[in-house]
Amino acid sequence: MESKADALYENRNGIIVWLYSNTISALEKYFSFGPEFQVVRGTVFILIVSMFSTLIKIPFEIYRLLHIDASYQSQYASDYVKYWIFDQLKAFVFSLALGIPIIGTTLAILVWNVRFQWVLTCLFVSGIAVFFSDVYGDLLAPFFDTMLPLCNHPDTTDQGKEKRN
Repeated sequence: MESKADALYENRNGIIVWLYSNTISALEKYFSFGPEFQVVRGTVFILIVSMFSTLIKIPFEIYRLLHIDASYQSQYASDYVKYWIFDQLKAFVFSLALGIPIIGTTLAILVWNVRFQWVLTCLFVSGIAVFFSDVYGDLLAPFFDTMLPLCNHPDTTDQGKEKRN
């Protein structure tokens, strides 16, 4: 008789294959997304893999936040957790709002099966990369950063120059 542990080790394909097969079967069973919905199925799978990656990363981020970063400035340790949670929620919302259309468009280009689709995909991804590298400082960074100078030393501010004169 086969035990549950033996059944777990039966599947030697790995976690990604298991996750993909369960995602596809759940989309077909509960949402009726069959093989003709390749873009939706691919987008959902990529989002689920991203969420699993984030869940695996969270304990290491909390350790870094509370044990390593807080040791340098212990008076702000209680605020770190609140800011970190808020930043994680903002990053999640932005990644959904920006990631779903980008992933969906990239997968749609790949599904079109046109001649030189790799050129279209490269142009689209390169265009997105250039767009976000130009737009990041003006549109996205203000949501995550306060944009304050790093050093408020009197010699580096305008008031410090006036005091010296």
